[in-house]
Amino acid sequence: MAEKNKKILIVEDEIQLAFILKQSLEFNNFTVTMVHTVEDGIEILARENFNCVVSDYYLPQQSGEELFKYITDNSISVPFIFMTGSPSLDFAVSFLKKGGAEYISKPFNLNDFVNKVKEVIQKFEKQKTQAEYFGSLQQKLAERVKEITIYQDVFNSSGDGVFIMGLNQKIVKFNPALEKITGFKDTELFTSMQEIFRPTKDYEEKFAESISSLENDGSWQGELELLNKKGKPYFSYLTLSEIYDENKSTFAYMCSVKDVTELKLMEKNLLQSLQKTNIAQEAIIFGMAKLSESRDPETGGHLERIRSYCQLIANKLKENKLYPKVIDDDFIEALYITAPLHDIGKVGIPDNILLKKGKLTEQEYELMKQHTIIGAETLQAIAKEFGGIDYLRIGIDIAIAHHEKW
Repeated sequence: MAEKNKKILIVEDEIQLAFILKQSLEFNNFTVTMVHTVEDGIEILARENFNCVVSDYYLPQQSGEELFKYITDNSISVPFIFMTGSPSLDFAVSFLKKGGAEYISKPFNLNDFVNKVKEVIQKFEKQKTQAEYFGSLQQKLAERVKEITIYQDVFNSSGDGVFIMGLNQKIVKFNPALEKITGFKDTELFTSMQEIFRPTKDYEEKFAESISSLENDGSWQGELELLNKKGKPYFSYLTLSEIYDENKSTFAYMCSVKDVTELKLMEKNLLQSLQKTNIAQEAIIFGMAKLSESRDPETGGHLERIRSYCQLIANKLKENKLYPKVIDDDFIEALYITAPLHDIGKVGIPDNILLKKGKLTEQEYELMKQHTIIGAETLQAIAKEFGGIDYLRIGIDIAIAHHEKW
């Protein structure tokens, strides 16, 4: 195939990725046009012919599906390739049944991408040539065979476990991925769903809910912690749905099983990391407040009482639905953490004023009042250096305004 005579349209909103794909295809002698929105893709397809269209599924304002619909609605003869980061079995089957050429899961290898484009163009041109020699009956038969092949290929190649079971919930067909996820061999999988999918103690009720929902509503989806054949727990996201016959009656169920154990572990580690970060931030903030308190010793527990009072008042305001756009759980937590910073600016007040036993002179009082400004400026400098953390933003407001007479 002479690629230099073949024109490719790329529709991708990630500009850097679009340029990389364009360069890879041009290196292989394709002529490439690149646009970033569905609207621009439709505009150029209305006036130019292409040998292949490659489009991302998720695009600004309109999805790639709208572009594909425009091509099919207007009977534009061009093979269409979707790029997507989260393909599902239903999406793949629906897309290919409607005439789509191929879909590519992100991330992908550039050489594989270029080879896939070549393969799609070759296949499309071969089918176009064959169509000229086949009658309508042969063509319909070929489409049915293609449809069956599509289901079989997608079914077997999916990285997620997929199985079909009868109304009695006995598994009758499954793909290789299900064996890998569950640990059961192929001959062991021809049994009831309950034998293969055994929930951990914490998920028994949710599993029972999934079975009930399937029987009553015909579908269910959700996350479960299950035990594989060896009794080792794993997290999976299950999607259960009905399969209809030609009379639109339910005769079987299809289920996809996505193993999300690694994702759950990442979420757990991230949560622990965030919790440690929050604890460290709170410790630093309270330590700073204690530092200022050490220069102006007051009644014991002053800082603890101040933040507890603030928390109680804020909770009451929330309970009475006052300032609902401002006072939520996050605000109350940040207020509790930063309230002790109200007098942080006292570290900048001279000892002869801060520790004076008697009444301050007018000049001394003016200097004392500067601790609100010093505190706010100190926290502003920290915020500027380390970013706009909510704790510091609220702390700045507290430091500058805690003596104001509203």
